[in-house]
Amino acid sequence: RLFGPYRGASRELATLLTGPLPKAPADRLALLDRLITIRSLRRTLSEEEGYLSELLGPDWRGERTPFSELRDQAVWLGRLTAIAPVGTSEALDRVCATSGEAERLGPDLTTARAALDAVAERLALSWDGLTLSEIEARLIAMGDGIGRYGEWSRLSALAARLETDGLGPLLALLDEGALEPGQAVDELVFATAEARWEAARAALPDLDGLAHLDRHALVKTFRGLEEARMGETRRLVRAKHLAQLPTGASGQMGFLRGEM
Repeated sequence: RLFGPYRGASRELATLLTGPLPKAPADRLALLDRLITIRSLRRTLSEEEGYLSELLGPDWRGERTPFSELRDQAVWLGRLTAIAPVGTSEALDRVCATSGEAERLGPDLTTARAALDAVAERLALSWDGLTLSEIEARLIAMGDGIGRYGEWSRLSALAARLETDGLGPLLALLDEGALEPGQAVDELVFATAEARWEAARAALPDLDGLAHLDRHALVKTFRGLEEARMGETRRLVRAKHLAQLPTGASGQMGFLRGEM
């Protein structure tokens, strides 16, 4: 900060500002980066001026063009064309001309909806345990997700197969959110093991006595029997090995034994 080039650059930067120059060098560098970015954006805007002027017509006013308002209008037009295609500018003009009529009908529609809600509540209309508003919400959701009909069809077929196989409670837990999809496989394995145990208990009632056994004593007995079996095995191997050794009374072993 004490050298001449830095001071000169700071003075030049101060001439571009309408407010005070930041004191910290990091803030000055950040401000300089921002100015460079703005200059680059202005250059890009200048290069596209001819195209934007032709496209926007009288709405083009250079840097003073209301871009945010034009963007909101483009979003509105996109929602409008998603509801009903607008093929010509004349059709769009007719839609815009009816905007005042829509604003006038707004309160009437609100009043009619309130009256219908009161009638529905008084009559307690429902279908399969759902109110009219819930049915409406489902129909709207079905309309919004019409592209996922194939996925829903496959899911329904698989759910029906699981229901047939007796896995209805598992599906209910998934639908209620009480069970995460990633835990469904583990839950199925545990349920299967429990069902097999119950079937074994039904076929062999003596298995119920296992719950009352002293497992530590059982393990101790098993360990003792295992050690005894290993000792017996060692003795059998040793006896078999000794039985295969030459006696030394004849042959080469006899000669060696005599020499010794």
